Amino acid sequence: MAINLPELYVLPTRAEKVHENFVKRLDSNAWGFILVMGDNRAGKSAYLKHIQAIALTRDFAIVNVEVDEQKIKSLGTNRYFVDAIFNNLRFPDGEKFMHRFLTNEPFRKTLRSLLEKNRMDFEFYSYPLTSALLLATDPTEPEREGLAKAWLRGEPQYVKDLRTIEIYDKTARSVLDVPTASLIYFLKEMVSKLSYPGLLILVDEIERVGSLPEAKGRETLFVLRNLINALVSEESQPASRGILKGIFLCFAISTFYLGFSQVVNVDQAQFKARTEREGRPKVLITDVPRLGLLLKQSATLVDVEVGEKDLVAIAERIIGCHSRVKGHQKTPISPEGLASTTIERTGSLLAGPNVQQMLKVLDDS
Repeated sequence: MAINLPELYVLPTRAEKVHENFVKRLDSNAWGFILVMGDNRAGKSAYLKHIQAIALTRDFAIVNVEVDEQKIKSLGTNRYFVDAIFNNLRFPDGEKFMHRFLTNEPFRKTLRSLLEKNRMDFEFYSYPLTSALLLATDPTEPEREGLAKAWLRGEPQYVKDLRTIEIYDKTARSVLDVPTASLIYFLKEMVSKLSYPGLLILVDEIERVGSLPEAKGRETLFVLRNLINALVSEESQPASRGILKGIFLCFAISTFYLGFSQVVNVDQAQFKARTEREGRPKVLITDVPRLGLLLKQSATLVDVEVGEKDLVAIAERIIGCHSRVKGHQKTPISPEGLASTTIERTGSLLAGPNVQQMLKVLDDS
């Protein structure tokens, strides 16, 4: 979920310009793709939460996916991402689409009306999903309504049951079998018709793909490549229909994992030493054709590594919060002193360890 107090977030200095341009694109309802990079515990997830908070104030629908190796192994790659995207779609008020769909009768009626009026547009992206949603919103036929809702929950249906809900594609046993690109186009069309300006999809912890078995890891990276292609491919039919307007994609990948792909430049001596210490991932971005090139050419890089000036700004906010919690009028250490002390203790500029040390220093004082 997005952070509750976005004013406490300190945007890293080196990310400011790219961040401002991305927000401008959100405001203009264009489309965008950013790649958030930084070392482990540098603040990639915190930046994604910050972007979410900004998008929510602009009434964007949000999908937040965190790569989960165990679920990918159990569900399969495409099914995992469809499940994560479809079931994590949230409206600006924080309510998930499926929860509203299953519990809110006026919403179902509104959605059914939109689907009926724009059926050809929705079927262009996914006729099985269109059919299931229409029948799941029709209480006059309880049997078909129940089968359609089960299909939407991801429960595989028999062929005869698929025919009952007017799905004649045998491969579309449930919503989890819808291609990810088709699902994204469909959801963007839906949120637009519901009067939301756009859809923001965030995928975090992508470096975890490196720990998957080779086959699963490659499949996962292929799906991620398809997500990018769904957005940046000028040859796609949705692009020619203008559907891409209002779709924003954010990937977060550790600098170490990116270093194996030559997407970013890294200090070779430090990189080699870390590889010898931590080992080489089982699956690399370069194992999937064109993925590295797409990341390098299509994404705008956001580097969230902080500097000493940024840590001073973070310390200032932490001192204010700590003083308020403890009821102090004044803390006996300045933001500059607190930042300097924690940098000395951690031996790095990483945001995560330094924030923890700042709290420890303040508690001890």
